[in-house]
Amino acid sequence: MQDNLMRALCLSTIFSGLFAVTPALAADPFCMKGDFEPFIARYSREIAVQEAATADPVMFELLDMEAMASEELTAREMPLSEIAWPVMPELKSAEATGYVVEITAAAETASVLIRGADNGERVTWYFTRSPCWTLVRVRDDGM
Repeated sequence: MQDNLMRALCLSTIFSGLFAVTPALAADPFCMKGDFEPFIARYSREIAVQEAATADPVMFELLDMEAMASEELTAREMPLSEIAWPVMPELKSAEATGYVVEITAAAETASVLIRGADNGERVTWYFTRSPCWTLVRVRDDGM
């Protein structure tokens, strides 16, 4: 179970090595209240936006590989000070390297699923809008 937690903590570091993410030029606080699509495009490519639009703490959930038959999740609230940025890869880069990106958005909630084509990787980022879009949970269902 501890290995799974370490896997989640290292997830953003792994993605940062695979995908180039450019820090934001502006240091102003970021709050996007409109449609999710423009928000998530900017969130995925700008570390400063990720830092400003991520809940503190944020919930990380991992599929417990030891209890896989029951699909049990291990959950941990993580303060921003413990997160390795970026917490999410740039979506266009993910798609360009063969990952499948699925965005689902409703009025006040949204999610982004990034999964590998055939490698068992599957991570979902969950957002709420209150009043700004904010990352509140990351779920790693990868095997």
